Amino acid sequence: MKKNYVVILGIFILASFTLIILSSISFSDFIILPIQKIFSVPKSFVYSLKVNKKQPANGEIEKLQAENKRLSEKLVEYYSLKKDNEALRSQFETYGPQSQTLLPAKVIGAIGNFSLPHTLIIDKGKKNGVRTDMAVVSGKNLIGKIGMVGVGYSQVILMTNQNFKTLGKGADGDTRGVVIGKDDFILLDKVTTTQNLSKDDIILTKGETNNSGIGIQNDLIVGKIISINKIESQVFQSAKIESLVKFDELQTVFVQIGF
Repeated sequence: MKKNYVVILGIFILASFTLIILSSISFSDFIILPIQKIFSVPKSFVYSLKVNKKQPANGEIEKLQAENKRLSEKLVEYYSLKKDNEALRSQFETYGPQSQTLLPAKVIGAIGNFSLPHTLIIDKGKKNGVRTDMAVVSGKNLIGKIGMVGVGYSQVILMTNQNFKTLGKGADGDTRGVVIGKDDFILLDKVTTTQNLSKDDIILTKGETNNSGIGIQNDLIVGKIISINKIESQVFQSAKIESLVKFDELQTVFVQIGF
């Protein structure tokens, strides 16, 4: 009997202790906390992997940047060569067998207004056979003529340059005058008022060479007439001409070393 009493007392004490513990935490905590402990280890492991993920070293970043720069330069070079090849093909198709008299040159600089330069710098000079007063063309269009010549470069005096002058004529061959540069446009001057000029008429070169046989050949395109200045009481009339070529967009031109 005494033994049973001790057992009952022990059960009562254990139950009381359990009630005290349960009263200090909610039922939800009693269920959730053990579950959280189960998943806390994998969660911590995944987080540590994310935090400790290896970052690229400075050397690797520099290599990637250098490679990106190299590829960008190659892309620019590709497009430049593509345009040069297109210019060469177009020039050959225009001149045919006579293309061997043309020296391709790359434009490496310009002097004058950004959108309307009066002088170009090309990468060909004396060592390439370039001489002063040689014509410079793009297709059948006259661009200008060679001015100062260095060993490996030359200046191209554009038709808009005040130092440019050559003989011009109408496409019909009847109109004659002098083509001169006026900085921001080309002028056909010294045309007698008895000659007929019309807007949009195409003006060509008449052709002229110096004693060395260097100069501008016949029938190169100067441009088209965009306006006419004619006063009946005066002996001469003039016309403003616009080139069919945008000088500021030229990347490759051709020096006429013979014709």
